[in-house]
Amino acid sequence: MAEAKQTFRVEGMSCSGCANLLRSVLEEDVTGVSKADVSLERQEVEISFDDVTCDLDSATAAAQKNGFTLNKS
Repeated sequence: MAEAKQTFRVEGMSCSGCANLLRSVLEEDVTGVSKADVSLERQEVEISFDDVTCDLDSATAAAQKNGFTLNKS
């Protein structure tokens, strides 16, 4: 297991409830994600993940399913 990090710009996040939802979706629903550090102010999320078990396409798809778009910074 190798821990990696990737930062994404977030579209569709307008309140703290949105930030909490995005964090929850990424940490609980995406295999291999250990932490999602969401910043409403910066409109970004930094995802910490296991680069062996996590497919970041799954993370972007899970975010999209919940109304958010993730773009690599």
